[in-house]
Amino acid sequence: MCGIAGSLGPAVAVAPGEPLEARLRRLEHRGPDGTAAVAGEGYTCGHTRLIILGDQRVGAQPASVGEGRWLVFNGEIHNFAALAGELKAEGITCDPRSDTTVLAAALRHWGVTATIARLDGQWAFGLIDPHRKLAFLARDPFGQKPLLYRCLAGKVEFASELAGFSRPYRPQARREAIETFLKRGQYPYGELTFLRDVRQVVPGGLVEVCLASGKAVAIPPADAPADPGGELPTDFEAATQEFRSRLRGSLRTRLRADAEVGLLLSAGKDSGSVLRLLQDEQVGLPTCLTYANGGASDEALEVKSWYGEEVDLRLAA
Repeated sequence: MCGIAGSLGPAVAVAPGEPLEARLRRLEHRGPDGTAAVAGEGYTCGHTRLIILGDQRVGAQPASVGEGRWLVFNGEIHNFAALAGELKAEGITCDPRSDTTVLAAALRHWGVTATIARLDGQWAFGLIDPHRKLAFLARDPFGQKPLLYRCLAGKVEFASELAGFSRPYRPQARREAIETFLKRGQYPYGELTFLRDVRQVVPGGLVEVCLASGKAVAIPPADAPADPGGELPTDFEAATQEFRSRLRGSLRTRLRADAEVGLLLSAGKDSGSVLRLLQDEQVGLPTCLTYANGGASDEALEVKSWYGEEVDLRLAA
């Protein structure tokens, strides 16, 4: 969970507002391992880093994409190793130890749309292209990583969360959205949020910002293929084995880390099943975090009882 923030448009130079460094300080809880920023004509962008892959020397951001372009990225590209192999086969070399370096190389070689179509993971990123006077804000298809933006006079501000916007900031509530949430439990649809002047990049969507005018255009998500993994079996037993195989493969890619891996152990069956599959993978069971009022839930304690001392169960604050 890293943090990204920036401003895009001609007003960045004439009316910069609060310094980006101050905005990034309010995002340091998202990325305590390093903070950096860059600025140029019509843009500023910065990043607070939580190191999961690589170290201080590998994968630092903002990352150069070549020809003056910059990338700030929050999330994880799970298939970065496979993408590095594709790039190598096409004569493009990059440091394969970090998903950031692979993503930067992919954007440089394939472009924004073609790269996004190849990504498997969870991400929110900003790509700034001063030469073309454009910037792009992109988000993963399930919206796992947040990416907010607001349109001001002559510029667009973007951030991982509200704290990343410049101050003074006096938000106005979108009352109808709050009422709908309280009555039906429904979050605002599409790019709407609970605040009138704040939008979100829709899951799988792209926002193109003109650095010359500060205008933003939302590009709707492309239609996803019906089954990116190929034809599914119709027989129940075969489908069960296919599902288990895909789930194991998904877990393996998510175990790639240069930091300790944890598991959120809820009161449901999903996380307990994931814990069992991790045991089958013989990778060593991760620390499990759970939360419930007054202590661990009965369900989490029951799951722990299956594994005994193998599971380190901790309460999340």
